[in-house]
Amino acid sequence: MESSHPTKLMDWIFEPFSAGEKAEVLHLGNPFSETVDTFTNYRCKIHVADAYSKLPFALKNSNTQNLSSDFFREALEIPPAASFNLCLFWDFLNFLDENLINSFASFLKPHLDKNCRAHAFAVHNVKSMPSQHVYGLADLKTITSRPRQKYIDAPNPPTLKMIQETFHCFKFDRNIMLTDNRIEISMFKNNN
Repeated sequence: MESSHPTKLMDWIFEPFSAGEKAEVLHLGNPFSETVDTFTNYRCKIHVADAYSKLPFALKNSNTQNLSSDFFREALEIPPAASFNLCLFWDFLNFLDENLINSFASFLKPHLDKNCRAHAFAVHNVKSMPSQHVYGLADLKTITSRPRQKYIDAPNPPTLKMIQETFHCFKFDRNIMLTDNRIEISMFKNNN
């Protein structure tokens, strides 16, 4: 069953592109048709990466130090010259442990434009389980969700604080607590 909730963060995330500036977008997961329709209002190139299908392998091997670059390069199939200025991570980070978040940040940083903005969800506390939903964007005021077709077994999700400490390629701008104990996050690239 599809549901939707308002978002107050997408306007800020999309602000640089409202004046017609071109966006190169990283979208994790298969986009809904309404998300694609929303992007037709902007000059953009969307790179869709179905990273969720690779999660069981990553979680099983997260302590392997060699997993980092090779895993994310293969899973996300990001072109070497990609320079994203908008990223929609949705709840992807909720399914990673701290080692994987750190590795993902190290892999992703060279592919981020200096003015990159991003969106993600976090859980309120470690006792919360990641939502088994996939997300879309009906418009800049509304996020849609549908139940995930395939359950993803994951460790206890990282809290917002853990993500802030390990997802070092971004600085956190705003976060808003949602009614279902998720936290909606807007971020910008950490240029340090």
